[in-house]
Amino acid sequence: MYKEILHQFTIKCVICKKDMKRKHSNQKYCEECAPKRAVQLKRKWKRDHYIKQYSTRVCPICANIFNTRLPRKMYCSTECQIKQQRITRYEKQIMRLQLEIRRLRGENIGSM
Repeated sequence: MYKEILHQFTIKCVICKKDMKRKHSNQKYCEECAPKRAVQLKRKWKRDHYIKQYSTRVCPICANIFNTRLPRKMYCSTECQIKQQRITRYEKQIMRLQLEIRRLRGENIGSM
């Protein structure tokens, strides 16, 4: 019943001002303008969320100097990123093994 009532109302597209029947309650754009608006919003998001200028960084793995626009980028390449992931994984394994050794020895685990 709600869909029947919804389809009875015609609205104007915000961009081209053509009359159209609503398919959703929050619809603002016609079928021709909706993809264009999606592209505009995606560009606006990228423009607002990415750094506009390059920043110079030093890779913590290989000490290579590199430029980036992305604020979260820490490594100069995928290879360095994978190396860091391996290091982190091995460090976690070492911590688990150290805790297991302490547990087997009967040491108090809570006091590190």
